Amino acid sequence: MFLSGFSCLLVGWISTLQISLTSPLTYIVSTNSKSVFQTVLAVVWNSEIRSWLWWVGNGLVIVGIVGYTAIKLRSEQKKINMDIVVEEPKTDPTVREFVGESRSAGKRAVAKLSA
Repeated sequence: MFLSGFSCLLVGWISTLQISLTSPLTYIVSTNSKSVFQTVLAVVWNSEIRSWLWWVGNGLVIVGIVGYTAIKLRSEQKKINMDIVVEEPKTDPTVREFVGESRSAGKRAVAKLSA
């Protein structure tokens, strides 16, 4: 009983950490992908026979997960490609200007921060 309670507490802590590092939607997608993988693996392992509609449903879920992952990877790569350069202040010595330039899109963003 103690081991079961401790395991549930540990899963809760890990889930909270995952949500804090990513997003609730990413957590749901990763949990769903794990469940679908386990289900399909169990059906294949036990040589169970399922209807074609069951396979189509699981296939659609897998396609959705792959699509979401591809979009998230693309957006993360765009964030990584953003260069941040610290320039010397031009007018006020207490203001620092941060300039970010995107390699792929050629866009420029400027933010001024006061000390």
